[in-house]
Amino acid sequence: MKRIIRLLVIALAASVSLVAFPFGAPAAHADGWGDACNPNTYGGARYRIVSATKAPVITHISTYAIGPGVRRTITKSVEKQTVITAAVTYSSRVNVEASVAAKVLVKGGAEVNLQLQASGSHTSTTNSSVTEEVANTTSRNVQYVFYKGVSKASGRFQKRTCSYYYFPGKNYGYYRVRVKDGNWRSWAIGGSGAVQCGAGTSLGALAKAALALGCPA
Repeated sequence: MKRIIRLLVIALAASVSLVAFPFGAPAAHADGWGDACNPNTYGGARYRIVSATKAPVITHISTYAIGPGVRRTITKSVEKQTVITAAVTYSSRVNVEASVAAKVLVKGGAEVNLQLQASGSHTSTTNSSVTEEVANTTSRNVQYVFYKGVSKASGRFQKRTCSYYYFPGKNYGYYRVRVKDGNWRSWAIGGSGAVQCGAGTSLGALAKAALALGCPA
């Protein structure tokens, strides 16, 4: 009989980590739950980049006619085309803490080999100017596209923590990996230039994007 009682005590003690607080269970989380975990060995929050893409984006652009025989360095104004803003958000629309956003963007930048700007930063919201050397060796006007641009990166991420999961309608449960999905986007400082329409294909990504956007059809 004493042996049975001892076994019951041991079993009860072993189940303490699965017993919830007796004052009621918190609301269920909509983002999702994963496998069981041990809070003593799991550590803090983990961040995982699920997807990452990058592409050149022209932020400022203007096209000018350059006369025959012109070869010199000139400055031209370029009009704002778009504004890129860095941001990190949860899919549930809950605000992302600044420390989380910084970690996500560092990891995202590593995936696309870019040094991304901090959450909340944005490209210029006003018109600007570009200074470049142009050369027209023909006997007619040629079109030059003056531009500024950046590399935009974006994707999805997950935040994973070892959190207590309550069985539906119960005040007890066990530890599971809690998953919060989110989206991230940012930009890396790009460049500027001037490229002649019809210049060919041996150009950088930004120059190609500028030609596609700024040259007459």
